[in-house]
Amino acid sequence: MKVMLTTKPSVLFAASLLLLTAGCGFSGSGTNTEDASIASSAAAAALTAPAAPGTPSVPAAAPSDAPAPPSSAGSIAASGQAGVIMPDWQVVKRLPQAEGWSGIPADAETVSVQRLEDFTAGIAITFYTLPGDEDYVYADLGTATAHYSLGSVGTYNYRKPEDLKAAGVSVFNSRILKITGGLGANLALSSYYMIDEAGVPAGILLVDTGHTREADIDRDGTAEVISAHGTPMTAYVYRWHDGYAEEAYLNDALQADSVVLREDLIFEASDLGESEVTEYRFTPEGLIRQHP
Repeated sequence: MKVMLTTKPSVLFAASLLLLTAGCGFSGSGTNTEDASIASSAAAAALTAPAAPGTPSVPAAAPSDAPAPPSSAGSIAASGQAGVIMPDWQVVKRLPQAEGWSGIPADAETVSVQRLEDFTAGIAITFYTLPGDEDYVYADLGTATAHYSLGSVGTYNYRKPEDLKAAGVSVFNSRILKITGGLGANLALSSYYMIDEAGVPAGILLVDTGHTREADIDRDGTAEVISAHGTPMTAYVYRWHDGYAEEAYLNDALQADSVVLREDLIFEASDLGESEVTEYRFTPEGLIRQHP
């Protein structure tokens, strides 16, 4: 299903970052003490901004007080294909925000400017820091006619140009803007925005559970977002369903200490102290053991 916007853009400023402990990419590495310290201090610092009259909207997005779907983690499907493990899909309630404004402050220090032609309007993302603020790096989205503050996109310690990335990615059956900032040596923050033909952004997904990649893991022709971090490795999958983003924690679904996604899109599940690795493939119905 293609993501479509039906309402006007948001004018809310960036929400507080709720960061997890440090982790690692898909290849796996030891937990970094610096990551944990940075993530802990960043989570304690909340950004504040004046209240704004509107919020970004994506069709059929569940309200913040919507009841969570019933848990089915690690369970075998009650109906349909036997042996299918159903992930516990939960609505993603924290979304990246955007606010129309006049542009970055005159005293801001620009880190880098990245121009993207992936979208009809063509956009430029400016990463910058503010004097006296040693907590965060910020981003501005500019078009030929307007500017939008994307708020904080990473921590101050990771403010080099190579730490900050803007790209158009194919995910959720749409072309989406992805902003990546650093939270630690092995931990990143990924923010996903839908951009309409006028260049107006609306946040649809915020991921702080590890490094992300986009891949069609269920092979239905539409890419999902996969996030992984830590030792042992934890894995999350994010999908677009009925007009909003949902997430599933695969370690819980597979009842495994470590879950790793291989390059051939097969998940390997294992437990600490055990040499046995169980392989699973992801399908639209759920996880199926590769070699029963």
